Amino acid sequence: MIWIWLIWDTNAYKIEVVKKAAQIIHCSVVSRNQQIEYEMTIVYGYNTVEQRRDLWQQLNSLSQTITKPWIIWGDFNSISSPQDRLKGATVTSYEIKDFTECIQQLMLNELTWKGDYYTWKNKQQGGDRIWSRIDRAFGNAEWMVKYGHLLNEYKLPHISDDCSMMITTNVREPRIRTTFKFFDVWATHENFLHLVEDNWKQRYHSHTMRNIWIKQKELREKLERLNEIEFKGVATRIIQAREDLQEIQLKLRHQYLDELAMEEKKIICQLEKWSMIEESALQQKAMARWIKLGDANTSYFSAVIKDRK
Repeated sequence: MIWIWLIWDTNAYKIEVVKKAAQIIHCSVVSRNQQIEYEMTIVYGYNTVEQRRDLWQQLNSLSQTITKPWIIWGDFNSISSPQDRLKGATVTSYEIKDFTECIQQLMLNELTWKGDYYTWKNKQQGGDRIWSRIDRAFGNAEWMVKYGHLLNEYKLPHISDDCSMMITTNVREPRIRTTFKFFDVWATHENFLHLVEDNWKQRYHSHTMRNIWIKQKELREKLERLNEIEFKGVATRIIQAREDLQEIQLKLRHQYLDELAMEEKKIICQLEKWSMIEESALQQKAMARWIKLGDANTSYFSAVIKDRK
């Protein structure tokens, strides 16, 4: 499964995808005015050293066929020196060996950047917080010669631990951006499609890619407001619905009234609605946790397998 989205302005660039694999997308890029032409590889490395070895082999294989300027960037999920991790487990040579050897063999140069040095952090507090530099961009000798004057505009914004990302193809301002978290239950709301359609019809900026970024930002804010109004406090609403249902049913035992029966039916529908919303959210969170921790041979993986047995 590929976790990389590649989005570009078709009016400015012509992009041909040459190779797709689990950890890379490789493509050729040509500007519509024919002034820019290069090869680009977008990376999203696996979590373990063993899984990433296939990534280094693929990059080595690609390098044998490339004669044009070549840029490789993305989330390598690997560090190249002890200073690339702040706190956490001690960095070992086993952990960085494959990555550093690959960069040396391909004779790549790391592009300079603006912004924070560490591009990933866990979500712990205090002494348990860990920072790492796992997002980078490299260029071959041809890239450095032809586009070296553009390096001062290279940016790597701070990246969280979201499991997907979007990488732009603009040579003048390459950057990596994270996508926002989406709860499936939002799509069940009656106003969801109208909200998305209305947002996507707006024109916020003349530049196509920047217009898309702003649309995503605006949509995120609208969905967060929708979640705040319609879906927040599900557990509390379920408890309240159960209490209301118990009260109505107690009244029905003493005296049956059509009004009470209708009220009971209404509360049952509400209880079913909130229970389904809670179940959907829990299933999605469990899947996200499995994607993050289950694919690696971690204690979480072992615990889940033991529980299933």
